[in-house]
Amino acid sequence: MFNLIQVGGLDEYYTQQDRVGQPLGNRPFNDYDHVSIKQIQEQAENGGQCTLSLNINGMSCMGCAWLVEQLCRRQPGMLTAQVALNANCLSLSWAPGCFSLPTLAAVLQKFGYQMSGEVSATTVAVSPLARRLALTLVFSLNGLLLLAAAAAGVGGSELRPLYHLLIVLCLVFAQFIGGALFVRAAWGALQLRRLHSDLLPALLLLTLGAVALLSLLLPQAWLVPAAVYFSLLSVLVLARWLSDLFERKKMS
Repeated sequence: MFNLIQVGGLDEYYTQQDRVGQPLGNRPFNDYDHVSIKQIQEQAENGGQCTLSLNINGMSCMGCAWLVEQLCRRQPGMLTAQVALNANCLSLSWAPGCFSLPTLAAVLQKFGYQMSGEVSATTVAVSPLARRLALTLVFSLNGLLLLAAAAAGVGGSELRPLYHLLIVLCLVFAQFIGGALFVRAAWGALQLRRLHSDLLPALLLLTLGAVALLSLLLPQAWLVPAAVYFSLLSVLVLARWLSDLFERKKMS
């Protein structure tokens, strides 16, 4: 695999990696269905649309996504190629009469990626990132409501400890679900001795989350850090989802 990348001038694959992961290389795959893949291309072209979204097995990091896109763009007749890593999906558009989908499948398999021979579902599906956003908003908004209730003294001083406990739980779950999106990417890049664009938001969220947690555990709890944390986390995850949605729109 290393030799293929070097000979092909694809060294940037290593700089694109955002976690510990690499192509499957020599791991055996079943032979791809040449006939089925050829029929998929013919059906797309006969329908007047030289576009497809296909499932690709073997991608494990952003380096893999970059490598698959580069291998696709080197094929004759290819117009656009874009990977949605979370969905293991490759979207293609090509000029009729010049491009061969079975040839691309063979090239990808040589690098350790397998085209499944199945068209990716075009129905609207909830992506893992969308689910993460929804859960982050649930815990963050509930945390903000609890903060408002605690600050307003709803229920009297007897309920304040309960409010604080529930806020702490919301904070922990929000960090585990939403904050992990940035922390894992940053940590994976650091393991590869690289800096990731998510490093700054990850550090900011970890620091602010720790301050918010400590402030909630104090006898005279300070609620502002938790409010800032919930708001910032929601904005960051929402921005990531919108960016992902924009990329998907470009692919469709």
